[in-house]
Amino acid sequence: MCCFLVPLAQAVATSIYRRNNRNAINSAEATLLKRNIPALEKMLWGGSVMLIVDHLPKQEEQIYF
Repeated sequence: MCCFLVPLAQAVATSIYRRNNRNAINSAEATLLKRNIPALEKMLWGGSVMLIVDHLPKQEEQIYF
């Protein structure tokens, strides 16, 4: 379960960082790391979702309603 919780927490932190520093990321003086924050964010969200989807059919995680 930790294999998707850690990237999910990182994705949340990256999203918060990107929203708070939007002007710095889009500026002409932005470093290479700052310009790649949106791509990193998409990879973290996508990887977390795919890990959750992978765990559900194998019944490693249960959804209780």
